[in-house]
Amino acid sequence: MITTQYIHTKEQPSDLLMKELPKVQHKHLKNKLGVINIFNTANLNGSVDVN
Repeated sequence: MITTQYIHTKEQPSDLLMKELPKVQHKHLKNKLGVINIFNTANLNGSVDVN
């Protein structure tokens, strides 16, 4: 059996890709999905050993 769960309109992750959102909601949904800016070095962990 398939059951569905209600998700409030402000929590719809698909809206991130489908709608123009206010900055706060866009950031919230982006964080909810785990999207990071790969060009921001503050998001990167680890080190590189250069020999």
